[in-house]
Amino acid sequence: MNILTRYAVTVLVLCLLGWTVCRFFSRRHRQVVHETVSLVAKILLLVAAFVLLRAAWQG
Repeated sequence: MNILTRYAVTVLVLCLLGWTVCRFFSRRHRQVVHETVSLVAKILLLVAAFVLLRAAWQG
């Protein structure tokens, strides 16, 4: 499995996990959960982008 496929699968799994978690919380807590999941997803996307750039740089 190449790095782009792993990246795409990771993003898909994170989206599904966030959607599943949000469904199990009440409306009052959904905003907090959404913000937390969004922040974690953004951090992971930045890390994945850094890994992709590093892999491209090293060849």
